[in-house]
Amino acid sequence: MSKLGSMKKAELVSLAGELGVDSEGLKSDLEDRISAHLSQNAARYQSDERFQAFFSPSKSRRRQQPVTRPRDTPTKHSPEADDNDNDESSEEDEEEAEKESLSERAREARERVQELAEDAFAAFLDYSETVRAHLSTIRTLTLVQVLLEKLFVLKALIPFTVSVNVFDQFEVQHVPDLSVLGDCANFWHPLLLWTLAGVALPTVIGYYVNFKPNRGKKKAGYTVDPMVFALARVSLMHLALHTRVVSCACVARAAPAVRLAVGDLPYLSGAIAIIVALYTN
Repeated sequence: MSKLGSMKKAELVSLAGELGVDSEGLKSDLEDRISAHLSQNAARYQSDERFQAFFSPSKSRRRQQPVTRPRDTPTKHSPEADDNDNDESSEEDEEEAEKESLSERAREARERVQELAEDAFAAFLDYSETVRAHLSTIRTLTLVQVLLEKLFVLKALIPFTVSVNVFDQFEVQHVPDLSVLGDCANFWHPLLLWTLAGVALPTVIGYYVNFKPNRGKKKAGYTVDPMVFALARVSLMHLALHTRVVSCACVARAAPAVRLAVGDLPYLSGAIAIIVALYTN
C-alpha cells in the first residue's frame, strides 16, 4: 500500500476516521494502523470504490488464479554450501533490518520536527492575532498618547545637567538631576496640574458621561468612553494652560512650565483620538 506513504497526515487522519481507526500519533503510526486494518479486512474493502486504490490489482489477480508449480527435482547440496548460504542470508537480513530501523527513526524524527514547527507557527499566528487585537484599539492609542506626553513633561521638569565620573576614567554627561524631586513649586505642582487636567479628570468624565451602549453588560464591563475622554482632555488642558478660569496661585505658577513642555501636543493627540473614536464607533 505505497499510496499511504504519499498521503499527508491530514488525509491519513480523515481516512482513519472513515475506517474507524484510531487517528492519534505520528504519521508512520497512522500508516501502519491503516495498512494493517485494510489487510485484515481486504475482502470487505476491495469491493468499495473508495478504498480500491489501496489494494494492488496484481495481488488480487494472483490470489484468484491457481498457481501451478513445476515438479520439484531433487538436488544435492553440500553441508558447507548450506552453512555459507545461511550465514550470508542472516547477514543480509541484519543489514536490511538495520537500514529499515535507521530509516524509520529518521522518518519519525523528521515528522516530530515538522509537527513541532507547525505547532510553533500556529502558536505564533495566535499570538500575533492577540497582539494585533490589543494594539488596534482606541484605548491603546490613547494610552500611548498620554505616556508620550508624560515623557515630554518629565523631560522638561527634570534637568539633565549632572555629570558623573565612572571608574575615574569615563565621564557620563546629561544625567538627570534628581534633586528637583524636592522642589514642590518647580516639579510637583506642574506634574500634578498635568495629571489632573490631562488624565484624572478626563477619566472621571469619560466614565460617567458614556455614550457607548452598555445594555446587557455587567457592571464590571462599564469602561471609559474614549471619545468623551479625548474631548474632556482637550478642553481641560486648554482651560488650565491657556486661560485664567482657575484662579489659583499654584496653577498660575505651574501652567507656564506645563505649557512649555507639551506645547500644542494635547490638541494634536486629542484630534487624532476623536477621529479614530468616530471611525471605530
